[in-house]
Amino acid sequence: MRIRWVFLFSILILFLLTLSIPMQPSSAVYADETEVEYWAVLVGISDYLYFDYEGDTWFGRDNAEDLYAQLAPIWGEDHIALLVESAATKAGIEDAIYSWLAPREDADDVVLFFFSGHGGEYLGDYYICPYDSLLYSYANDIRDDELASWLGTLESDNRVVVLDACHSGGFIPELSASNLVIVTSSDADESSWEFVALGHGVASYYLLEAISDAELVDTNENHEISAEEIANYIESKVVAYTTADPPIEHPQIYDSYAGEMALFMMAIFDTIPGTTSLTIDGTTYSPEQIPVSLLWMPGSVHECEVPSVANGGIGTQYVFTSWGDGYTSLLRTFSTGGKYTANYKTQYYLTVTSYYGDPTGEDWYDAGTTAWTGSAEPVITADGTRYIFLNWMVDGSDRTGNPISVIMNSPHTASTDYKTQHYLNVESEYGDPAGEDWYDEGSTATASVTSPLGTLIRQVFTGWSGDSIAATSSANILMSSPKTVTANWRTDYLYLYILIGGIVGLVGVVSISVIVIRGRRKVPRRIKPTSPII
Repeated sequence: MRIRWVFLFSILILFLLTLSIPMQPSSAVYADETEVEYWAVLVGISDYLYFDYEGDTWFGRDNAEDLYAQLAPIWGEDHIALLVESAATKAGIEDAIYSWLAPREDADDVVLFFFSGHGGEYLGDYYICPYDSLLYSYANDIRDDELASWLGTLESDNRVVVLDACHSGGFIPELSASNLVIVTSSDADESSWEFVALGHGVASYYLLEAISDAELVDTNENHEISAEEIANYIESKVVAYTTADPPIEHPQIYDSYAGEMALFMMAIFDTIPGTTSLTIDGTTYSPEQIPVSLLWMPGSVHECEVPSVANGGIGTQYVFTSWGDGYTSLLRTFSTGGKYTANYKTQYYLTVTSYYGDPTGEDWYDAGTTAWTGSAEPVITADGTRYIFLNWMVDGSDRTGNPISVIMNSPHTASTDYKTQHYLNVESEYGDPAGEDWYDEGSTATASVTSPLGTLIRQVFTGWSGDSIAATSSANILMSSPKTVTANWRTDYLYLYILIGGIVGLVGVVSISVIVIRGRRKVPRRIKPTSPII
């Protein structure tokens, strides 16, 4: 009876562990057989079931979880089984390969198996320690030949195995097969080390770095990141790190794949000048985030769109011209890695301002080109005020000519300089008044008349009216606006009266003189004639 309960309990535990593996339901629809897919089983253990604290690893779980965080956005969450801690039993790992991975992958797919935890060697056999590894028995350990047998059932001809465990180099003889790349953290007789300063095992740290900084890994610059390039990067970095801070650790590499097995394609997006944003697969990257390097699954299709015009600040804009490869559409798709640069031309704005008239020329101009303003009107007159064109000014500095040219090496403002004049109208009923003319605004004009006018009947100036009330015949007027002044007169008859009086007096005197003269005349004696003359 006890054996039966133990058996039933074991079946229950195995069932629960199986549920903990993030697998797709059996009814899931997978990619077409002709499409290459990427699959991964990631195992990481820090807190072992039967080991005490001293027997645990520091970063086994972190290594696997961080790798999952990198791969999931690229290969797809549903293409990765993550087994950590209690999910990473021997049975759980075997089931992940047999029951989850095997039904999904095919010969064209790429498969990654990653393990981070304890490993060891006993009597020439090498093993890795799952979560339920026993203290005094190797029964629950996974021997090199067992792992080789599990992975050997897969159809994939493109397999990668990464082991971050002590003595993991000893797995290579058993695992070696065609179309396989193996990377182990250490040689068969070496331990694999963790460092708090790295927050990971040394090999796992540089594996993660190889993916996050893929440009460092792409040694052949073909914008594909291969398993071989990652393996070589891990090897060189781990040796350099552990040599500087012993104990020494030597990663081992086995590669039977013809050519290089591409795990990622890398696309680098940039803009020239680097002041515009771009949108990739719906995510917009600001100018501060560009250039941006992205890893994608090889052969996957992605979309990038750039703006036709980007604001570069006051008076500056960037206008799309083409991609670096000559493609001229703002929106394009990509299915291969590479460096894609959106080229923009810089334009500056010429602002043309004038208080008077409406000169042309305000517009956007390509950097380095010559812009021309329109001609400013020489004179503009309206309602007793006129504006006299003096010169153009560019950014506040005088420029001769009308129109003028401006080299567009930055945003510029071209403005007109006019002087304002007002008309002084001088009105007078008499005489010939002076001072009527155009005067600069703010200046003082002088209106004047000659007084008196006439000889016998005279017109005498009495004062100004209108925009001046000066009493003198010469008036000063501040020309702050159009002005009108009128000379006022009175008629003076004094000289006429004097003349008339003089004439009357003179006539009287003459008359009296005549009378007096007459009164004194002697009547001549008449001569009697003696005889008639015949």
